[in-house]
Amino acid sequence: MSKQKSKYNPKLLYTIQLAGFFIASLTLFYSAFIYFSDAEPYSPFYSDAMMLFSTLAFLTLVICYAALKPNTKRSLAIYILLSYIAASLYAVFVVGDAPAVYMFGIILIVATEVILGLKAMIIGAIYAAAVMLAFGVLHPEPVGGQLVSIMISTVMMFSSAVILVWMRSSNLIRIELYENLKTREGLQSQRLETVINSLNDAILSVDTKSGIVHLYNAATLSLLETNKDINNSKIDDLFKLSNEDGQSVSLAELIRDSSKFVERGDLVHTYPGGQKINLYLSISPIRGTFKDSDSHDAKSVIIIARDITRQKSLDDERDEFIAVVSHELRTPVAIAEGALSNTQFLIEKGGDAKLLDKTLSDAHQQILYLSQMVNDLSTLSRAQRGINLDPEDIDIDDFLHDLYNNYLGDAKEQGLELKLDLHVTGTICTPRMAIEEVMQNLVINAIKYTTTGSVTIGARRVNGDHGSEVEFSVADTGIGISKSDQAKVFGRYWRSEDYRTRETKGTGLGLYVVQQLIAKMNTVIELRSRLNHGSTFSFRLPLIIQSAAKNQISNKSDN
Repeated sequence: MSKQKSKYNPKLLYTIQLAGFFIASLTLFYSAFIYFSDAEPYSPFYSDAMMLFSTLAFLTLVICYAALKPNTKRSLAIYILLSYIAASLYAVFVVGDAPAVYMFGIILIVATEVILGLKAMIIGAIYAAAVMLAFGVLHPEPVGGQLVSIMISTVMMFSSAVILVWMRSSNLIRIELYENLKTREGLQSQRLETVINSLNDAILSVDTKSGIVHLYNAATLSLLETNKDINNSKIDDLFKLSNEDGQSVSLAELIRDSSKFVERGDLVHTYPGGQKINLYLSISPIRGTFKDSDSHDAKSVIIIARDITRQKSLDDERDEFIAVVSHELRTPVAIAEGALSNTQFLIEKGGDAKLLDKTLSDAHQQILYLSQMVNDLSTLSRAQRGINLDPEDIDIDDFLHDLYNNYLGDAKEQGLELKLDLHVTGTICTPRMAIEEVMQNLVINAIKYTTTGSVTIGARRVNGDHGSEVEFSVADTGIGISKSDQAKVFGRYWRSEDYRTRETKGTGLGLYVVQQLIAKMNTVIELRSRLNHGSTFSFRLPLIIQSAAKNQISNKSDN
């Protein structure tokens, strides 16, 4: 038989137990008083045997209740019934028509309603009234006044019990409303706490005057890189702030001075280890519903903190990018505009054809430069956004032969020999747009900065950390790159101060684009160069052996 769960409040059960113990103690005391003194008992039916029996019945009930601690409706009903029987015996054969009987009856009737309900209370009250009325009728010296007194006392007992029950019910309604409100507020608080803890931004509630933290969410601990409880901590002990000029800023003072909503995006937080992050802060005063919105009596504020280091870096890069692009575009635009204006003037004045041809050629060169810059910027944008960077199988032999044929004519125009040094067969799986842009940029640069000799497009098989790899390379016999410039060559808009580099046109974006695309292919580019002896750029990609590649292709076709 499964154990039935109690529906009664532990405090109520304890109160009933305490009341039973108190009444049993009084009963025992009264019985001892009658037995050992010359006092006459109230009941004309008194006998020592019945007094002893009813007293022991009360004591047995209290002891059993204390030991067994009944908490179910059935067990409590049994104890209530036995209490009625014991009380009626004690009233008839010991106490008689005494005020204590009616007081005990009131307690017993109220307890019946609390434990068993209204119907049980009515039955209990009828039983108690019947016992007392029977006692009055069977009194050995029947007197009309005695019976009337018992009837009036019984009515008063029942009325008092009803009033107490009504008062208790009213109080229980208020308690239930309070408990429901408390439960509802608790649920709302839990929901709010769940929502706050699910946010990625750090949220804190801080006392305005003292700067003490009252409430925080999980993101706050993550931002502060701590697992400690920061409740009751001072806000200035948690955030070490400074402005862009490096001057210390007190967050507690910002809170005290914040009568309205405040936003700051120019602050830097320094961790104990010295690491710094850019911080966004919003401070919102919390006021009561009936407070004037312009008053300065907010007792606490809500702080929202966010790490904006990456955003700040991107903003700085964007500003730098716009500034550099504007600077780089100004010169070719001005030259092209001037050349076209000169051309228009020469046409109007019937100028020399050779001079006209030269000015048009200058304008054309600048337009080509602008076109190249736009193409480089477009490629860079696609690379950074991941557009057209889905990997696909590329046959190494076909790819390099196509590249060789595309630039063979350019090399011959420059008086150079273009070589293809291919020592591997198989397939690579990489974004086609990325590897085409990388190899094209490397070949164009090699041809551009090589005056005599050759440019070699190469591929060879090497052993890598995770198996066979293919190493792609573009080598030239050109002007080379000095050691000091090799660390800067992949920078954006950077061009060497070497006069031979300045003689050629370039945007300074080619190798920067190469590095960005190389990163998208999950590899690195290596540079080996010696001034006046040429340069070699190389990178590695995983190699798929030809037979394995064919098997993969056949499996795909079968599916």
